[in-house]
Amino acid sequence: MNIIRNFRDESIGLDLDSLTEIKLYKSMSRTTIHYCRGFYINCQGNLVGVVATPGGPAFFYNLDIYFLRERPFRFTLESDQFNNTVHFSQDGRQKMQITYMREISLQEGDWADDELHDFFHWLIKAVNNRKFYGFYTLNKGQPLACSLADRDGREGASMSTAEYNSQDSVDLDNAIRRADEILDNLDEATN
Repeated sequence: MNIIRNFRDESIGLDLDSLTEIKLYKSMSRTTIHYCRGFYINCQGNLVGVVATPGGPAFFYNLDIYFLRERPFRFTLESDQFNNTVHFSQDGRQKMQITYMREISLQEGDWADDELHDFFHWLIKAVNNRKFYGFYTLNKGQPLACSLADRDGREGASMSTAEYNSQDSVDLDNAIRRADEILDNLDEATN
């Protein structure tokens, strides 16, 4: 199974083979699960995330996949007192709009968006950092999260898995820790 982790909950993951969420257990075999570079959330029944590919970061909204390697794409976030609305557009056409309840926390005496736990805040900041593109672009020989490289930005195709070397998943825990450190550094650099 090719899995990307949930942005908020490490006990569940998204199986890229079937595009379904699964419960993850520490006892699961490293030979049957391959953690891929990427994160997702389930927002109101919509699977939204980013996964690394040889063609660069691929943003997905359910079965629609969009490469973020070059503009003209745009993420925007609008806020009111209770909700945030995130928009994603490509080539000037809106492809996604999701309204969700704001996650707020008390920061220095004021209520503010909890950007550490809001996937869309993270994503909007991350796509404006050029390191994001390098991190979510796989080199030759790295395991593929899914076979998106040949889609070349076309809409409508579904995700499918690709072959990967099982030896790449031997030191999985260290790789996950390293990826977390890189993402933490990326988050700090964008602040």
